[in-house]
This record gives sequence, C-alpha cells and structure tokens, in this order.
Amino acid sequence: MLRWLRRKFEKSTPSNRLSDGDQELVKTSKGIVGAYLEYLEAHPIAFEIRDVSALPFDKAAILNALRIDIATEGDSRTRQALIQYGVMLANFREGIGSEELSMMPPSLKGVSPEAMKVVDGEMLVRAFGDHQVSFEKHQAAYVDVLKEQKEIGSLLYLSEAIAAKRT
Repeated sequence: MLRWLRRKFEKSTPSNRLSDGDQELVKTSKGIVGAYLEYLEAHPIAFEIRDVSALPFDKAAILNALRIDIATEGDSRTRQALIQYGVMLANFREGIGSEELSMMPPSLKGVSPEAMKVVDGEMLVRAFGDHQVSFEKHQAAYVDVLKEQKEIGSLLYLSEAIAAKRT
C-alpha cells in the first residue's frame, strides 16, 4: 500500500496558489514524509515498539510535516493513508534502544502462520516462556503508545478538516 502513496509524493508539486515560501515549506515537508514512508516500506511496523532514533528525521519534524501535507492534500484517500501512517509514529519511543519491543518472540519472527501450525509445541512454549520479560516490557510501553496514537490522530484529523474545507 505504501508504494502508491510514495509515488504520489514523488510526483506532486505544491499548489501555485501558495507563496514561494509556503511552496518551499510544502516541498520540504513532502521530502520528510517521503523519507518516513520509505522507512516504513523497508521496515514494516505493526505492534512493535522501536526507538525514535530509527526514524529518518526527528519525530516532531515528521509529525509537523504530516500535518502540513494532510492540510494541503486535495485527495481524501491520500489524506486518510497519511493519517494511518502518521499514527504509527506513536510506536517510536525514547529509550527503547536498538532492540525493538515485540509481542512475538524473536525466534518466531518471520514464521508464517502455515509454518507455525507444524512447529513443535514444546518449542513454542519455550520461545514464549523465554520471551516473557520482553513481552511484559512491550505491554507496559504499549499503554503509552495507545495514548499517543489518540493524540497524534486528533492532530492529524484537525489537519484533515482544514484540507476538507479547502476542497
């Protein structure tokens, strides 16, 4: 899904109705958002929690760029996709370190659901048992992720409302 959105960003140009300074601001924000989308395409994220240092730009800069891009975007489908990916910023937290927090034990990452059916039950129990401490850290941190997702979503929907009024 990210590929169509990234292509749209690469091809889009700021509106001629904007001043030169505003056009430059929109162009810069599109570059920041484009780098963020590229990162998400290369490193998909679902329920994992990663350190903010993994992001291609400062988290606040990405959020501000998303707000600008959503507010100036004429296509509602694109705005909704940007909001969806913007909310994922909450999964990037200070102090996580180089190892992301995950609900899934590292030894089972990448195992398809079909392959999971034939994995030895004892191995599964051992993998989840070994992962208990990390899982608890993930659960504790995810409470904050959920709170921030709501906050980010509220900000981005305000930008969406601005765009909706403009179109």
